[in-house]
Amino acid sequence: MRLILPISIVVICFATIVFGNISYKEKIEQVKANETSVEIQPSDSTSEKPATPFRSYRTFVKNWPNASKQLFKEKYEAGEPFTIFLVGSTAIDNDRFSLIDSLQTEMNEVFGSSVELKSKTYDMNSTQFIEGNMQDELAELGADMIIFEPLTYEDNKVGATTKSIEYLATVIEDVTAADENVTFVLQPPPPLYEAVNYPPQVGNLKTFAEENSITYLDYWSNFPEQGDEDRADYFEEGSNSLLNDEGYAIWVDYVKEFLIHEE
Repeated sequence: MRLILPISIVVICFATIVFGNISYKEKIEQVKANETSVEIQPSDSTSEKPATPFRSYRTFVKNWPNASKQLFKEKYEAGEPFTIFLVGSTAIDNDRFSLIDSLQTEMNEVFGSSVELKSKTYDMNSTQFIEGNMQDELAELGADMIIFEPLTYEDNKVGATTKSIEYLATVIEDVTAADENVTFVLQPPPPLYEAVNYPPQVGNLKTFAEENSITYLDYWSNFPEQGDEDRADYFEEGSNSLLNDEGYAIWVDYVKEFLIHEE
């Protein structure tokens, strides 16, 4: 009787260990099965969706025309780049000054590949532009936004300014007729140190933009007025037409604030 009790205890302990081990293995297998099922569950996410939500860019594009904001949103969410073209005379891109080069680095830092900034220049006046049907070329650029510097400065050189606004209207009408999604933004040509007829001609450009609800980048407003002695600080010494580095900086900063609004 004394031996039966210890033997029973040993048997019970052994059975408990075996049963516990079996139970533990079953639980391990169940956990593994659950882990496997989690791994093969289909995901609702898609690789086409951008990693950063569009709302992250809302502040930066605050100054853009509403149509451009909406199209940028649609293209961004579709994983397609929004294309901006800087178009105008050689004043915006030459050996001394390049508007696109001055803007490109910061545009890339803010927007990455979601915005493409490009440039297209024409060494001609408005009459030559229209007679050469250059507006057809603009329509084929595939631009989503065109920041256009009308050829008013070149028109002024040859005294052909009477039709500058008429030709500008033709360019915008023809390009938007060919591509209804493109939006125009206007900026004036570079200022002169002193001039009589030129400022009113550029003033007509600003009026045209206001009357047609076109965004106008009035960087001239950040220069001292004609007659102000401080105006000379923004032009090459002895030159009536060449901006110096400080003058170009005014132009660049104004366009940059439009493209990349920062509060």
